[in-house]
Amino acid sequence: VMKIAGIIAAMVAVVFTSSKEKSNSFSAKNLFLPLLLFFGSGINDSFVKLAQATAMQPTDFNSFNQIIFGVAALIGSIVLVFLLITRKKKFEIKNVIGGILLGVPNYFSLIYLIKALAQPGFNSTFVFPLVNIGIVLLTGVAGFILFKEKFTPLNIAGMLLAVGSLLLIAFSG
Repeated sequence: VMKIAGIIAAMVAVVFTSSKEKSNSFSAKNLFLPLLLFFGSGINDSFVKLAQATAMQPTDFNSFNQIIFGVAALIGSIVLVFLLITRKKKFEIKNVIGGILLGVPNYFSLIYLIKALAQPGFNSTFVFPLVNIGIVLLTGVAGFILFKEKFTPLNIAGMLLAVGSLLLIAFSG
């Protein structure tokens, strides 16, 4: 019951934390992207867990990552070439640098995520919420520090709810 309550609280926390309206009111349009993120992330997490549990040996972490990131780079390159040919985008080196700066930490974070899933006592119902809620909290704090984003009371409530959801999940046994 505590784990389910924690997961539900985490879903509400994502919606509250990502709300960018100036008012503290809640609207249905605030639900679409967080729910899309929730289900998309859930599908991604499920595939990672399935691959880790059924298809990988402990030495396969790097190969798995190389395939995942290689396919993403290939698809991204094809889309980029198409956009450049159709003149819908202009090539900018800062985008390549930004992609590398985001890609390298993501590459290694996926390796450590898979290693955590392989550890006894760290089941996926603990690891995935911990990682995903941690990302929500860290991006909120980073937005505040780096980009001087202002938090609404709803955003603050979402962050507190995220911490509470982590505690519920962590202590659910």
